[in-house]
Amino acid sequence: KVEAKLPKSHPINHSNPVAKVKTITKRRIGEIVILDDEKEIVEVKSKDEAIVIKDENDIKKRGMILPEPRNIEKLPTKIEFDSDDEDSDEEDPTEETNNRVVVPYISAASEVIFDDDTVVKLKKHPAKAVISLAFLGTPTPSFKSIVLSAKLKPAFENGQLSDLQHEGVCRAVKAWWSKSSMYTGARRGFLLGDQTGMGKGRQIAACIAHNWFNKGVRRAIWFSTSTDLVEDARRDLSAVCGNVIPLYVPSMVKRKGVIQMETGVLFVTYTFLAQHHFKKVKMITDWLKSHCDPNAFDQCCATIVFDECHKMKNVLLNTTQKRKSPSEWNEFQRSQNNDTTPAASTDSGQDYSGGSNTGVAGVLVQKYLPNACILYASATS
Repeated sequence: KVEAKLPKSHPINHSNPVAKVKTITKRRIGEIVILDDEKEIVEVKSKDEAIVIKDENDIKKRGMILPEPRNIEKLPTKIEFDSDDEDSDEEDPTEETNNRVVVPYISAASEVIFDDDTVVKLKKHPAKAVISLAFLGTPTPSFKSIVLSAKLKPAFENGQLSDLQHEGVCRAVKAWWSKSSMYTGARRGFLLGDQTGMGKGRQIAACIAHNWFNKGVRRAIWFSTSTDLVEDARRDLSAVCGNVIPLYVPSMVKRKGVIQMETGVLFVTYTFLAQHHFKKVKMITDWLKSHCDPNAFDQCCATIVFDECHKMKNVLLNTTQKRKSPSEWNEFQRSQNNDTTPAASTDSGQDYSGGSNTGVAGVLVQKYLPNACILYASATS
């Protein structure tokens, strides 16, 4: 890492559009940089060259996208840059620290639009959020075209959902329900990667509630790490939409290997899923397919949440390991091959018998339910 200070006046000659700017020599090529004093916009062209972007017309001619307002705040007076030079002879003043370079993150939206044509001003998130400098030039989608269920209005009005949480919910909704979401034959999923303390549980509950009220998706599964989190999930659902959406654990609704529940959210731990995982996959997919064709593009069989999704790892067989339960895998294959839906036959050639139980079960649930709305959530993924 190299420490650099932005000078009071940067050496840009307006008559010459190509200028050497020392303060950006460690930036990525192609990155758009807002300089501190005169708010100049420059595009990094090489290690020691930058092109001044004069106005919006110049931006359009170059085919670039100007960052949203939250991304063009003034850079701090002192910045730490990651150096790509392995042979740099400069001393590293931050050798003892491993903190990444970040700047304050400001939501790009100021209001939320509901499906009853009402608008509510968003409340600020109670905690401060930051973003890495590497993402400053990332284009932010417009949230003006994303309409949420009016049942979420009290939560936004009372501050139960903040501006930053609104952004996460809108991104998930756009991923699931845009025109191209089923382009590959399976509905596009969304990864919620907010750090601890940003309220991922509240955003998960809001996503489930939106699909419940706005799209009519009345079945959902919430995978998590521990049964101790059931009350937290129930509290989040209550905070965003009241006590309207019921939440159950498998022991409340499972009878003889069959889920006997018409509508609601089923809270399942990864430990429960890993035990006899092929049977659990069949139990879950049979329940969700019983009321909806999993291959119908205009439908959605369920909202499926993989909270702490990094728990689903080691899916494929390690060549140094032995298969754990080939007979159980073969039985599961036969049961799925008897199903005539295209989803049931897509994995007939893949052998998952040696992967981790949790990872294999999680993948198979998604494979056999291609039109489900999948939400992944993890601070470490």
